[in-house]
Amino acid sequence: METEKNELVLHTLSESEEETCRLGADIAAVAFPGLTLLLEGTLGSGKTTLVRGIAQALGARNVRSPSFTLINEYDGNIPIVHVDLYRLPKDGGDALGLEEYLLQDSLILVEWPDRWSSPPLADLWLVHFSLSSGGEETTRDVREIVIESRGARATVALKSLAERRRFVERS
Repeated sequence: METEKNELVLHTLSESEEETCRLGADIAAVAFPGLTLLLEGTLGSGKTTLVRGIAQALGARNVRSPSFTLINEYDGNIPIVHVDLYRLPKDGGDALGLEEYLLQDSLILVEWPDRWSSPPLADLWLVHFSLSSGGEETTRDVREIVIESRGARATVALKSLAERRRFVERS
């Protein structure tokens, strides 16, 4: 569903860690240096799993959560910066100098972005994870993943992602 010229909103479901990693690999195929993904969702909703799928598809190894280190950098086809701001107070991410990574043409993946008051306004995807029950036939949690673009380049990349995989509309 297109909202404005430079914005696009897509919805997909993931029923497993493997599916979330595959989505990450598909994202890696359309990602570009300078793209920032702001990953929102509760603990255990799949943010780090998605990052692992993206980073591994771009050639990174030993991908792990930066919960204690705050920032992990990975060499890949695109330099990857994985940031976890969970342990910081509101606006605590501002002191980390994340804007410097934007100048280095890295792919920036930020968990708990509400603690960073000045994320970029373009070349941005907002990725929101929410958990819902898988229904009567399964006891697994289903993740709804909503991706919203900001900026022309980010919207073109998100359209490319939509062509690679099946997305569903949220009613």
